[in-house]
Amino acid sequence: MTSQAMTLPPLAQYKPLDKYTPEYGDFVIWRKWFITWYGVVTGVDKFSNLTVIFENSPTLLLTLRESEIPKHTKKIPLSNIFNRSIPGLTFQKVEKGNVVWYVA
Repeated sequence: MTSQAMTLPPLAQYKPLDKYTPEYGDFVIWRKWFITWYGVVTGVDKFSNLTVIFENSPTLLLTLRESEIPKHTKKIPLSNIFNRSIPGLTFQKVEKGNVVWYVA
């Protein structure tokens, strides 16, 4: 039996944070000193604020009841993301079938 080399896709693809264009459904990780928040982008308003629903675990995030969502929703100015005044933000999105991480 001969073994054939398999070509696998890269384990992770990444781009610089300043190349990020927000879209509905993008996954967000916000790492702070003693806690990590997980979120999902739900929109960008006309004032260039990114709207994200955050929770401190992916399970809690994905099982939030509709009535709990407003309490966990944050608006983040895009300018704060791109000038990196909010450290610890990482975004993940699917582009042309590939998962791409946007990191600072």
